[in-house]
Amino acid sequence: VAAVVAIYLIWFNGSILELIALAGVAVWLIWRWNRYAAVAIGGIGVIGVLAYYTGDNLWFRVAMWADTLVMWADAPFFGHGLGSFNYLYPDYMMASDVGADQFFNSQMWAVAAHNEYVQLLAELGVVGFGLAGAFIWLVHGYSSKRSGIQTAALASLVIAASLAFIEFPLQNAGTGALVAVGFAILTRQSIPGRGISVPLAVVSLTGVVAAGFMALNNWHYERADNLAMVNPQDALVEITHAYNVFPADIRTRMMVFRYLVHLQETVPAAINRDLADGLYEISRSAIPGYPQLLIDRIDYLARVQRCEEECGEIMNWLLRNAYNVGEVQRLKQGLNL
Repeated sequence: VAAVVAIYLIWFNGSILELIALAGVAVWLIWRWNRYAAVAIGGIGVIGVLAYYTGDNLWFRVAMWADTLVMWADAPFFGHGLGSFNYLYPDYMMASDVGADQFFNSQMWAVAAHNEYVQLLAELGVVGFGLAGAFIWLVHGYSSKRSGIQTAALASLVIAASLAFIEFPLQNAGTGALVAVGFAILTRQSIPGRGISVPLAVVSLTGVVAAGFMALNNWHYERADNLAMVNPQDALVEITHAYNVFPADIRTRMMVFRYLVHLQETVPAAINRDLADGLYEISRSAIPGYPQLLIDRIDYLARVQRCEEECGEIMNWLLRNAYNVGEVQRLKQGLNL
C-alpha cells in the first residue's frame, strides 16, 4: 500500500511539499523500530522545511493569511460560502497591508490560502469551523481504542493537519483522498461475518474510480503540454479531453482558454465565437481573477476585433488591483484604450 501511495504522489502529483506526509509516515515507522533514529531523521526534516520556508515562501503565505482573515471578518459567522476563496480573494488582496502584492505578477495566482484553517474560516465562518472541529473530536472519541493500523492512520492525519497550516492538502485530490481513507480506517465497522470495513470499502472503491479519471485526465494534460509547441490545434483538443474527463481539476480548467489563445497566435484562423467564450468561462470558473487569464482574454478580443466589448472593463479591474501596474499600462497603451 505504501508503495502505491508513493508512486501516486511522485507520478500524478505536482506538489513536492506533500511528500512530507509520506516522509512523516516513514518517520513514524522508524520510531517503532528505533526512537533515536526517528528523532534524528525527523529533526533533519524539520530543519529542511524551515529552510524551505525562510524568505519569500514564508512571507508570501503570511500575507495571504492576513488578507484571508480580513475576508473572514466581513462574514464571521457563516462565511462567504464553500469554494468562494478563488472568487473573492482578488477583492481582498492587499487588504491587510502586509504586502502580498509584491509576490504576485500576471503569471501567478494564489489558488488557495495555503492554510486550510484560515480558508475554512473565510468560507464557512466560525459555525462551519466549529462543526469541522466537532467532527474531528467525535472521530477521535469514537476511535479511542485503536488497533495498529488505526494508530498509523491517526499519525497520517496528524501529519496532514500539520501540513494544513502551510499548504492545502484537503484541496488536492491525492492527499484529500488519503485523509478520507485515514478517517475511514479510524471509524471502521465490520460487516458481521465478513470482517470488511464498510467506510473503508466505500472510500476505497470511490478512490479507485476517481484515481482512474485523474490518471486519464493527467495523460491528456501531459499530451497537450507536449503538443503545445508543435501542434497547437491537437493540443487544444487534448486539453479539452482532459477537461471532459475530470472537470473538477482546477489546473485543467485554468489552461483551456490559454491553449485556444496560443492556437490563435500560432495559426491565425477563424475560431468559433461560442467555443472561445465557452472555454473562457471554464477557465474563469477556476480562478476568476487570474491576471494572465484576463490578459489572454484581452489579447483574444483584440485579435478578433471585439475589444470594445470587455477590454476596458478588464483593464480597469487589473489597474485597480495593481499586480504589475507597469505591465498593464504598457498593454493598455498598445491597445489604445
